[in-house]
Amino acid sequence: CKSNYRKLSDIDYCDMYKGQDKSQWSAHCRYMDRVSLQHGSSRLSSLFIPTAVEVITDEQHCDPNADNGYSCDNTYQPLPGSDCMQNGRYLCKKRAGEDKQFYYVADILNYRVLLASSYERGAIRGTSLQHQGFVGVCKGLLNLSHKRQTWTAREKTLDKYRCAENELEIEKIPCAENVPCSEMRSFDILEDTGISVAGRSVKDAILGNRSKGDEKKDKDNANFMNIGSNHHLDRLRARRSQGKSLETDSAPGSHDPLNVADQLLNRRPGLDGVQGLEDYSNHWGDVFKVKRLLALAGADLDQDYNMDGWTTRQSGTVLEVTAVYNNLYPFLSAFGYRPVSYHYTVRQLALPYVSRFVMTEEQPKDYPKRRRHELQYGLLIYFKVGGTFGFFNIVYLLVMLTTAFALIGSAAAITDIVGLYLHPRSANFFHLKYEVSMDFSNAWKCPKCGFLNHEKHTHCNGVPKFCHEEETGVCGAARPEPGFSTPAGAVADGA
Repeated sequence: CKSNYRKLSDIDYCDMYKGQDKSQWSAHCRYMDRVSLQHGSSRLSSLFIPTAVEVITDEQHCDPNADNGYSCDNTYQPLPGSDCMQNGRYLCKKRAGEDKQFYYVADILNYRVLLASSYERGAIRGTSLQHQGFVGVCKGLLNLSHKRQTWTAREKTLDKYRCAENELEIEKIPCAENVPCSEMRSFDILEDTGISVAGRSVKDAILGNRSKGDEKKDKDNANFMNIGSNHHLDRLRARRSQGKSLETDSAPGSHDPLNVADQLLNRRPGLDGVQGLEDYSNHWGDVFKVKRLLALAGADLDQDYNMDGWTTRQSGTVLEVTAVYNNLYPFLSAFGYRPVSYHYTVRQLALPYVSRFVMTEEQPKDYPKRRRHELQYGLLIYFKVGGTFGFFNIVYLLVMLTTAFALIGSAAAITDIVGLYLHPRSANFFHLKYEVSMDFSNAWKCPKCGFLNHEKHTHCNGVPKFCHEEETGVCGAARPEPGFSTPAGAVADGA
């Protein structure tokens, strides 16, 4: 592979630049590859990419002995620099009689970063290599017109344009040429709900072609309420038997390491066909240019400044990259559709300075009297895995149902209180909702139908059960005279 660096004479922050609009912070530039960039300090979850390096020569300042009481304030003292770009003390181009003691890492925006991750939650486990990759794009940050921004302006810009998770536009990461990337499988109502499995089980049971073990498996797979259980992958066994992977529509073996190694060793044409792409997927993971990561985070190396007037290229910053995994989808997941998918989010964690100290490989001849080290400023890319996986849980279901019923009851109670006491037509609402009964202590009993009537009524208003007075009319029996009594167990025929 060739690094394909841009010419130093074409980079405006390099002192070799021959074009117009040369950067006011131009300095010496050097090419660095991935080995010299890392200098043995990379970690699995973070990556430091130097953008500006100051070479500092220290001189031994003190040697503990009897004359100084075996005490030192400093063991080494840096030699003074000259032609410094910041505050006359920092980013010095000359030091210890040598030139080019400060330099930029050339063409850093076009360096590529490879990201791959794994996940595990119960029975759901795998790697990003098994799935189609997406990236969450915040259009507000991506479309920023970058002009000189002070530290305060940077903070305001991030607060104004940064998107919440539900505001991101999810875009598919393209595949490198001739690389069979995984594809998100489509919803299959028969397979995802278990209907087809249940149908085959019934057919095989009738024909007697299934063993008891197979019948048990199909019974588990056909259980519609088994959403989120450990048997989800088993319900997709039919897809595997048809030559398709469980979570994608790609043919199995697309990510076989032996096949990939064979392609690399034989240099199959097109494997690295990524010309013009700022992000893409290949056999090893998802690849992003540094330029693309900065754009997604709304950052700019040359137009963003810290509170001391240093550019981000000179002072460094932090990018947080998160692989967000998910297996729940609106409406469809209720029917068992739960393939794993993921997307990347990129955020800038603005820090005024991000740097590290590294001892140089070549030391002065009089080492350790003199020593030389590098103060490297740059991008710290912090990579992490996040997201949520959904599982069916009976306890959680009961909690949700209890909460729902409580909320429904509360809503009814609040509605009644408003209607009875606060609404301008509360009197009408009361009588529409409640029927106030009379005082039965003074009621008279109809000798014909046994209905209790108000004492002011002279005739019975009783209506038979399960009838309406407009259809059957009221009883109409006259009120008995005082002292009239009906024999026990008998009902009078009326007046």
